[in-house]
Amino acid sequence: MDTKFLILFIVLIFSIFTIPGFSQMAHAAPEPKITMCHLPPGNPENIQTISIGESAIQAHLDHGDGIGDCENDFALITVTKNVVNDNDGDKNPSDFTMIVSNSDNEIVTFPGSSSGTTILIPDGDYSVSEIADAEYSSFSSDTCTGTAQLLDVIRCTITNDDIDLTSSASLTVIKTVINDDGGNKTASDFTMLVDATNPSQSIFAGSKGTVVSIDPGDYSVSEIADAEYSSSSSSDCIGDATTGEFLTCTITNDDKSTPPSGKAFLTVIKNVINDDAGTQSASNFTMIVDATNPTKNNFPGDENGTKLIIDAGLYNVTETGPSGYDASFSQCTGTASSGNDLTCTITNDDKSTPPSGKA
Repeated sequence: MDTKFLILFIVLIFSIFTIPGFSQMAHAAPEPKITMCHLPPGNPENIQTISIGESAIQAHLDHGDGIGDCENDFALITVTKNVVNDNDGDKNPSDFTMIVSNSDNEIVTFPGSSSGTTILIPDGDYSVSEIADAEYSSFSSDTCTGTAQLLDVIRCTITNDDIDLTSSASLTVIKTVINDDGGNKTASDFTMLVDATNPSQSIFAGSKGTVVSIDPGDYSVSEIADAEYSSSSSSDCIGDATTGEFLTCTITNDDKSTPPSGKAFLTVIKNVINDDAGTQSASNFTMIVDATNPTKNNFPGDENGTKLIIDAGLYNVTETGPSGYDASFSQCTGTASSGNDLTCTITNDDKSTPPSGKA
């Protein structure tokens, strides 16, 4: 063997085993890959599914990418903010904060933009609103609330026009929804009605705040009733508006404590017992409800219970979750009658013998 080659070989071997970090680099395992839906800068509607290293995830999330496959996990929505200043207003689109709520009850906020802001949302119900400005009336396109399908490309436009307070009044309509008895409706599921002289709009979806300009005189705000919810209104929801006045009407809906006709309540309680080294919690298990028109059909377990509304008829509750636990079910299958208030309890107890392959 050539003497120089032998010396170089010995030096290399010595480096691998003695230089800190060198051997780790030589034997470093490939970085795990994550699938993401990517919004290309400057061309966000050309979404692409990519695979990236774990270390790059946060940078992609920061500019709007989402974890998951574009084709199987997301729709696309572009929110455009227009501002009309024809009554001495001086606000710009970025002075307004846009709010997008999606089917996972996640809320995304960002400054308005006249060129549009594109984000990913999961399939399901969604709504777009904004933080209200009482000096500007607001109008949303029909596409600012609805149900997204996978790969949908949705365009929502919200326009604000400064109010002439020398001849009009400002009326902010706020919709609040309380779901503490199995209901699952959101503000945008309710239709608001304004009866006034020359309102900037008279029929619109409920939101955290919609500003309507109205002429002086009698006015009232109501909504299309929902049999599953009680309704209460603040004092400013009816009255006599004067020029330059700022009014705020809040209508609150609370899901009723008795189920609607033909329906029943079903509360699903998840208990987890860890007395043999188990570490899982209730939320690590997914509850699955097989019934007619449940308000939810799969959701994380909760020791305090998750209350649903289901149609009268057959129902069955099962679960998926970690191994290593024995499951028992109490009143989780049967036939619901109209007006029933049912409780299903699923208890998981960690096994006293370790799972296969474990010690």
